[in-house]
Amino acid sequence: MTRGHDILDVANLELDFEPLIPGLPNAVALNCLARLPRAMYSTLNGVSRSWRRALSSEQLFRTRHELGCTEPWIYCLFCSHEGPSKHVTSLIEAYDPVHNLWLPVGRMPGLANSEMLKGYGSVGLNGKLYIVGGRICSKGSSSEVEKDLRISKDVYAYDCITGAWKQCTSMLIPRVDFACSVCDGNIIIAGGRDTINQEKGVATAEMYIPEKDGWISLEKMSAGRYKCVGLTVSNKIYVIGGFTSSDDDGQTSPRALAWNRCSVEIYDPAKGKWEFVKGMWQIDIPPYQVVNLEGQLYSCGDLMNSWKGSIDIYDGFSNMWKTVRGSRRRLREDLACKEGLILLRRYVTMAAIGRQLYFLAGYCQSTSYGSSICLDTVDIFDISGDESIEKWKSLKPIPRPCREICSPCCVVDA
Repeated sequence: MTRGHDILDVANLELDFEPLIPGLPNAVALNCLARLPRAMYSTLNGVSRSWRRALSSEQLFRTRHELGCTEPWIYCLFCSHEGPSKHVTSLIEAYDPVHNLWLPVGRMPGLANSEMLKGYGSVGLNGKLYIVGGRICSKGSSSEVEKDLRISKDVYAYDCITGAWKQCTSMLIPRVDFACSVCDGNIIIAGGRDTINQEKGVATAEMYIPEKDGWISLEKMSAGRYKCVGLTVSNKIYVIGGFTSSDDDGQTSPRALAWNRCSVEIYDPAKGKWEFVKGMWQIDIPPYQVVNLEGQLYSCGDLMNSWKGSIDIYDGFSNMWKTVRGSRRRLREDLACKEGLILLRRYVTMAAIGRQLYFLAGYCQSTSYGSSICLDTVDIFDISGDESIEKWKSLKPIPRPCREICSPCCVVDA
């Protein structure tokens, strides 16, 4: 994997290349380019060779960051059946919430034709999208049964400005369905499974340090967990729920395991210790997705009810999840010859940006006919207490081919 463009700094801009904007020093011109929306870059690349190099430089990202011009895009990995053979292809796309656009990123590296990646971890850090581990499976055509091949410990970083992929140092062990989050500029992962066809979670945790491109082991959790959700709250890592297993040769009782599934483990990097919190998730079915927005935890459902038709917020005082006022909703979509059907949204992915929750991708399933359709609508819920603002709004991006989302999405500022 090679860098698609040369790195360009301000000094090089001044000394080695033609002016970016006639009459302006290149350092000033770069500040002007940094203020332009990223959605325009593909068009602006055609202006000149110097613009093309500047728009794909790491210096541009640093300038955008300093000016406060970075934009949060939502990145998703999809599986789709393309080409005459209808072989499966794993494609990454980015959603630009400001311009309501889906933009192609390209194929996921490290996968052969007909291979898919599922159950991976993804985070955004320093303008890069990191995709970690996951389950590699194959499916030659839409009619074939999915076959598990292996669990990966590979780590890839996509630079959202330069468009370059880098293969990073692999995890210490392979993992799928694990907790993954960013804290203090490092990536912390915990739990998951490390073996195909073995429904037992691991208790181990590890941390990736980008500056060193290396992993270090962390203290173990109290129990093995998989299908758990990880997020950062107040500089601590929360590992929520999950199917749990004993880490001591199966001596844990079924009742204790049920308690573990309803629990959360909290890692404090300053102390290097885990804290076990009972009953925080409340049900023994793992969460589907939980996000942190302005210090509050929001959930859209569990693995059996990936979209409940409402949004839940965690009340730390009462240790309960409560339905957010005004969030209860069913989506109504028009289907050919079936107008007016009430449809339930399933397998949606949720992202938090600003004061809004975004709900993307997924399927709508008819409550009357049992059929399903891919959903293009992006639905947005405003968490502010302003009663004059309509809580829900829906956007219609340009329709895309039907694609299966492979794991929850990730927000990257760049």
